[in-house]
Amino acid sequence: MNDLERQLVEISKKAGAGIMRFRGDSQHHQLKSDLSPVTQADLWASEFITGELKKTLGDVQIISEEGSCFDPTDSFWLVDPLDGTKEFINGFDDFTVNIAKVENGQTVLGVVYLPTTQTAYIGGKELPALKIAGGQERPIWVRKTPSEVEIAVSRSHLDTKTQEFADQFPNHVQTAAGSSMKFCLIAEGQADVYPRFGRTMEWDTAAGQAVLEAAGGRVVSVEDLKPLGYAKSDLENPGFIAIGHEAVLEKTKGLQ
Repeated sequence: MNDLERQLVEISKKAGAGIMRFRGDSQHHQLKSDLSPVTQADLWASEFITGELKKTLGDVQIISEEGSCFDPTDSFWLVDPLDGTKEFINGFDDFTVNIAKVENGQTVLGVVYLPTTQTAYIGGKELPALKIAGGQERPIWVRKTPSEVEIAVSRSHLDTKTQEFADQFPNHVQTAAGSSMKFCLIAEGQADVYPRFGRTMEWDTAAGQAVLEAAGGRVVSVEDLKPLGYAKSDLENPGFIAIGHEAVLEKTKGLQ
């Protein structure tokens, strides 16, 4: 990793440590206009990460889920300060800090940090995917498709269409997880596919997609099976499928 990449990991770690200090107060939350929950941890982490990125990067555009959203430019940073707020509120461990860079409609660098285990995932166009835990960093890679496909599904957003998609894979195994950890499970060879047909925003996916693509996987739109793109005017994603191996994508054709 270069100096910038190490700084991004450090920012995510500090944000994660701060989030953990709020954990006992996570039940106290409000609902936003889209009826999704927000806690003081979300708001604090957004302000902290945005401030640290400005100190590190200077005059760059930063779009945070809990900040002011505006039209994205050709190059900008996307922040989800606490991805998996429902998991955080309900006492689960799989919530993350997401920081990503987008250039010309593509996610080119991403950091996903899991505060409960102090584990970071990082990867990008010029950086192979790495897992950093216990003071050690190691490369990670997607696995070849096993005979039983393991499908990562959202714990909080498992809908009928996702279940129907999963049921078309004989003898599949399902793993429920929150936040962008589902991308990371595929990136480190612990799962094979993650279908998502419901609403997500660009800050939900950019960091995880960067890590997964650096590990040899792909994230494609269900509309046309082309790579999930960024800098959309409303920052809203279409349905997508994250995969670890091309053979899985072949099986998904016609299942959308």
